[in-house]
Amino acid sequence: MTAGSSEGGGIAGRPIVALDTSTDRTLVVLGYRDGRIREAALAASSRRHGTGLVPAIRDLLADAGLSLADLGAIAVGIGPGSYTGIRIGLTAAKVLAHVAGIPLLALDSLEAMAHSAAPPAGTRRLVVAVDAQRGEVYTAAFEPAGPELRPSRLSPTEIVGLEEWRSRLEPGDHVVSPSFERLGLNPAAGVTRENSENGLPGAAGLVGLAWAVAVDGATVDPFAVEPCYLRRSAAEEKRALETHS
Repeated sequence: MTAGSSEGGGIAGRPIVALDTSTDRTLVVLGYRDGRIREAALAASSRRHGTGLVPAIRDLLADAGLSLADLGAIAVGIGPGSYTGIRIGLTAAKVLAHVAGIPLLALDSLEAMAHSAAPPAGTRRLVVAVDAQRGEVYTAAFEPAGPELRPSRLSPTEIVGLEEWRSRLEPGDHVVSPSFERLGLNPAAGVTRENSENGLPGAAGLVGLAWAVAVDGATVDPFAVEPCYLRRSAAEEKRALETHS
């Protein structure tokens, strides 16, 4: 990562585009430093991320009378989540940032969900959980913060078994997840939860996290940044087994 100034390395004076394709929904947001946002949420399966993403960015900028060159940065969720979606989103962001010659910001997709959450008063921890399949979840815990502040990380983003994840929940936790129905999550007594619609990264939360990262000066090299998969895909694991058998 390359360090910028406390004002976001010159980013703060111009709008940014933030996008996340780690779930079944493609979310693209144009955000200004004064809090104004324009969003394009494409409710589509990961199979359509590739066909809808770049046109959504193009149309969002055109509607605002902007071009790529007018942006201060492009921010992208790098996962964990959908392997295909993350790869498509990150590739598009890398190419656009390189072509326009503007900074690229890498966002933890689970942190974006935490930044979008609306926990009740008295919440001790924000616990994000996303279905990783095979009886596992992607998860991370954060200390709640105000709407303009970046949540403080309490645990790393990791992949754990569902039963182990359940055993970690404690009274005062607020669970954020788009996967309650798929995982059959029934939080213990004293644990609150957000419904599945609110468990996705929200436009304000996504761009809010992007601004927080920009102010930290945490830009990344488009040629070096990699997706946060946390494990190999099923196909890769199968090939590895066949290679060593």
